[in-house]
Amino acid sequence: MNKFFYFQLCLDNYVRECELSPFNELCLLSNVLRNNDIGTITLYTNRPFKFKTFTKLADYIEVKPVDSEILAKALDDLKEAKKKYKPAHLSDILRFAYLYEYGGVYLDTDILVLKSFQPLLGMPHDLILASESKQKINNGLIIANKPGVELFKNVLQNYEDDYRPDQWIYNSMIYLNAMVKWNSGANSIRVLEPEAGFHYPRHDQLAELFKSVDFGKSTFTENYSHHICGSIAPKGQTVRAYITDRILSPPLCDKRIYLDNLIDSLLIEYEAL
Repeated sequence: MNKFFYFQLCLDNYVRECELSPFNELCLLSNVLRNNDIGTITLYTNRPFKFKTFTKLADYIEVKPVDSEILAKALDDLKEAKKKYKPAHLSDILRFAYLYEYGGVYLDTDILVLKSFQPLLGMPHDLILASESKQKINNGLIIANKPGVELFKNVLQNYEDDYRPDQWIYNSMIYLNAMVKWNSGANSIRVLEPEAGFHYPRHDQLAELFKSVDFGKSTFTENYSHHICGSIAPKGQTVRAYITDRILSPPLCDKRIYLDNLIDSLLIEYEAL
């Protein structure tokens, strides 16, 4: 059984419960609708957690605590790691550690899944990565078709020595690109074309994407996923605010209610598409 997984980490000691924004819950919902029939979906967190916008997601996504043993392997001293690494980079370390230990499909919580990953999971490669361009591999979507992929071990062993806290793009993209080139002979690696893994539409295309409740019937049929964080929103408005306004706020809030109440029915409908 294929394993899809996410992380939602709360590193503030004063926060007792983790949650996702409506925007991020929408992205997880898209994965349930496309991939629930081919694998399990898990959200790992280090605090108590509840889905608050699409509450029915709790029936399809298992919420589990982060594995303390894997955490200890990846980060010798969690307290010191919190001081040294920024939260986004702690998440980088954890996803590599989990992928090395278990394999599976890691997704950032802002990735919208546009169609089933079944063809990707059937590829004869140890590792499948998504790219933003021919020169940029992104770590927001990673598919390891088996545990123990050597690339992840090498990434973890060298991450601390090569860590640059003030250069997000280096730690999350440039470093991974270099490691992929270095390990290309040790593992069977496939890098997806940007159009397949990450598509960055303009805001008017985003409007088309969310025009109806059935946001799976979009114009981006060649894309497996869309990384929302790279989308271009209208001037003066964040992408998250734009999407939230489009699908989660009045007068369109009935879409959220409809999706939340009828997820079971929607799953049946999507299987028939």
